[in-house]
Amino acid sequence: MPTLAVWFIWGPGHHHDPILVRSVKELDAVLTMVIAVGSSDNEVDDGTGGALIEMTVADCAVSPTLEIGLGARRGFVRYQSIDEQGWTVGDAGSTGVSRYPYPGGIREVPAAVEVEIGVVRDCAREFLRTGRKPSAVRTTEP
Repeated sequence: MPTLAVWFIWGPGHHHDPILVRSVKELDAVLTMVIAVGSSDNEVDDGTGGALIEMTVADCAVSPTLEIGLGARRGFVRYQSIDEQGWTVGDAGSTGVSRYPYPGGIREVPAAVEVEIGVVRDCAREFLRTGRKPSAVRTTEP
């Protein structure tokens, strides 16, 4: 099982070292904390909220990356490596965008890539086990 480096921006101008995650228990604790912080601190004008994190395999110079949007009930996963990228696939009939704020900006993603938060957690756990693209991520552009 690889060690993951989880990057989370805590607030304007406060970039911290990554959180190193070595177990599912540690990963679940980090995800729960990020959801709680994101839901309370990152509300945008339309009432949506959430937080963004990035995960990489620690000590790997050319690690794939998971960009994860975490909301209270829904989120998304974007995977990127040297030769492959993809997104979670939610309701294809969803239109518009969802917003995931971070200090200094808002990440807008197509609503069609959002999935239930349990799927997002499963993707993160699978990445922890394998260091590879989670099975719920499809190699497509949204």
